Amino acid sequence: MGFEVGASHVAGAVFTTTGTTLTLHAFAVERITAEAAQEPAEAERISQALSRVAERLGVTGAAALALPGHLTLTKQVRTPSVARAARARIIPFEAAQAIPYPLDELVWDHAVVDDDGHELELQLTAVRRDALDPLCARAGAARIAVESVRPASQALLAAFRFNYPEMDTPVLLMDIGARTTTLVLTQGKVGRVRVVATGGDAATRLPGPLAAGLHLELVRFLAGATDTAQTRGPNSIFLLGGGSLLAGLREKLAEKTGLSVELFDPLRRVTLGTRVEVGDVLARQALPVLVGLACAEFTDRGGGRALLPPEMRQELVFRRRRPWWLGAALLLIMALAAPWWHFHRVTQLVRARTAVLEAKLQPMRAQAASNDRDLAQLQALRERAAVVGGWVEERTRWREFLADLQDRLADIGDAWLDRMQVVPRSPVTPGQGRELELGGWLLDAQHPTTVASPEAGERARRLLASFQASPFVAAVKAERYDTSRPGRLRFEVTLLVKPDHAL
Repeated sequence: MGFEVGASHVAGAVFTTTGTTLTLHAFAVERITAEAAQEPAEAERISQALSRVAERLGVTGAAALALPGHLTLTKQVRTPSVARAARARIIPFEAAQAIPYPLDELVWDHAVVDDDGHELELQLTAVRRDALDPLCARAGAARIAVESVRPASQALLAAFRFNYPEMDTPVLLMDIGARTTTLVLTQGKVGRVRVVATGGDAATRLPGPLAAGLHLELVRFLAGATDTAQTRGPNSIFLLGGGSLLAGLREKLAEKTGLSVELFDPLRRVTLGTRVEVGDVLARQALPVLVGLACAEFTDRGGGRALLPPEMRQELVFRRRRPWWLGAALLLIMALAAPWWHFHRVTQLVRARTAVLEAKLQPMRAQAASNDRDLAQLQALRERAAVVGGWVEERTRWREFLADLQDRLADIGDAWLDRMQVVPRSPVTPGQGRELELGGWLLDAQHPTTVASPEAGERARRLLASFQASPFVAAVKAERYDTSRPGRLRFEVTLLVKPDHAL
């Protein structure tokens, strides 16, 4: 099933193929105003026309879509020949240079026209997203799922090669539409294409001015298309489209070009179904593209996906893979059903045996829980005993430490402490012993009215040295003295207690 949306009509057809035979089963066409293809306010007319054509055909679902010349942009580009591996980088660059729109606003494709080893000729085909997306949306509103999009020029080339297989010399196809004319030179695999802004409605349908304008565009096209040794000019011209039926146009073109000009027969090798009725005018205007679209779809089903919007391509891939996924899921379920049933029965038996064992193990588990509670209580008592023992040991060490300090003060004589402060532990060094800040006085009885004598200072140093010799002290630091008071010497010191004698 294929549809064509032209500047002045919407057409659809249903084909089948058997071997080399193409059969047309249904054909329908709806005329629209030329403005409907370009004004957003008239877009509803295209949607309605698509719906009416699909209803007359009696079909819905997947379909191919042919784009008219005024919606597509075709460029022939020549660039130095490069290896196939490098084309993925070169071709997008050339497309960005040749197409006057940002590539992210387009859906585009390329085909290699010729590669002689020195020069690579490419045919770029692009369509703007803001023109293609609404068109696909209108088709969707008519319950038509667009799975393939091709330019009308590609379909015309396929229609020619199907209907005229005996013609191996270059032929020029001239499709004269309402707004544009598509020129296709049939030489090569993909041909050479040019779309010109001269249509059948131009020149108020006078054959002379229209033929003159077409001849000028033809000369420009052939000058660029036949400038290589591998490309030859056409021997004849085939006219297509509604504008080709203008009286006297064929004779004027033959006179201007000096070539044989004939009307293209799109049904030359097409078999008509028993219920198909095709009028000459409508067939001449719409059927060539539809026949070519069917031929292209049957011979190259994947080629029309290149001009699909990316999100529609992804949806198409998902939709086509979904039956395989469902089938694979069904096979997986069937493959797992028998093992599941087997293991289900085994599980039931195991559960029954487990219930019996559980009844026997219940008293044992109750006894084990009671033992765990008794052990937990015993452990708690041991921890409390250890805490109490630590308190007793700490008090004993304090008593021994203070007694040791008292003995050392007594050995020096006339010395006493008036301050002792425990320094909080540092979290950075938890294994270090505790620090004590001590402060006290040493009486200088020999000099009661003057400042402390050197003898008193020597006694203070001996006292601190005695502290250093204590088995509880690891180090003596931060020594400070005050000799400002008569008959007395003030000393302050920090003692670092040994870890193994922690207080």
